[in-house]
Amino acid sequence: MTVCLFLQFVASRASSYATVKSASGAIFTLHEMALVPPSEIPTKHPLAKGIREAAKRRIGLKLCNQKEPLDGDVLRAGIQLYVPDLSTVCILDLSAAAMISCMWSGFLRYKA
Repeated sequence: MTVCLFLQFVASRASSYATVKSASGAIFTLHEMALVPPSEIPTKHPLAKGIREAAKRRIGLKLCNQKEPLDGDVLRAGIQLYVPDLSTVCILDLSAAAMISCMWSGFLRYKA
């Protein structure tokens, strides 16, 4: 009951559902580390699950601090720092440029 009351307290003051989920996960992990049997972990109780579901409905799953995607101009500017002139390029500059373009594409953010 104490864990459920604490989750309700966190849910009433949280600005995002992730806060409630993190608190519940921390409690679960600490009980698991203390070798509490899985059937007795308080965050698995139906009341605790109900509190998490209610918090999800009340607060919602909104994205906070979502970043804007990078433009291709940023990629070009980063590569031009390492390869300003193609006639005098060395292998280290080319590898740095390849690394920059691979890292940029790995973020999977593209703005046309």
